Amino acid sequence: MDNGIIAVRYAKALLKFAGENGEQAQVYAEMQQLSANLLKVPALAQTMQNPTLKAEDVKELLCAAVLSKGNQGVSKTVERFFSLLLENKRSDLMLFIAKAYQTLYRKQNHLVGARLIAAVQPTETTVARLQQLVSQHAGGKVDFEVEVDASLMGGFILEYDTYRMDASVKGRLAGLKRALL
Repeated sequence: MDNGIIAVRYAKALLKFAGENGEQAQVYAEMQQLSANLLKVPALAQTMQNPTLKAEDVKELLCAAVLSKGNQGVSKTVERFFSLLLENKRSDLMLFIAKAYQTLYRKQNHLVGARLIAAVQPTETTVARLQQLVSQHAGGKVDFEVEVDASLMGGFILEYDTYRMDASVKGRLAGLKRALL
C-alpha cells in the first residue's frame, strides 16, 4: 500500500482521537514541532529506523522531538499514538503523518497555513500587517510562521496555500541570472 495513504489514515485517526480527548490544538502544535525537528535534523529520522533500538528508546526520542520551549510534556494523545505507531512498526512514516495531521487540522478549523521567511527578524507590526493581508486574500484565519534566513540577503518570501511571493534579493539575483543566460 502507498505510504501516503497510510500516513493520511494514521493522521485522520490521530485527529479523531485528539478530538475525543480535547487535545487537538495541543497535538497540532506538537506535530508542527515534530515535523520541524525531523526536517532540521535528518539524523533523527535515521536514528529512529535503527533496528537495534528498543521501542521505548524510539518513543523517548520522538517525545523529545515534540517538546519545545515552555512545553511541560507531551500530550497523552501523542504519547499513546507513538506507542501505537511503534507497535505497528510505522515510525518511518512519522514525518508524513505529522504533515498530514497539520493539513487535516487546518482544513477542519478553516485555517490557512502561511510562512514568512525574512533576511532579518521582522517587526511585530510588519508580521501583523502581512498576516492581515494573507487573511483577507485567503478568506480565513491564518496560522502564521516566521523564519529568519540570512542567505536571502534582504527582502522576504511569503508562502501560503499554493502561493509563493519571492521578494528577496537572492530571488531577484537568481531571476536576473536566468534572464542573462
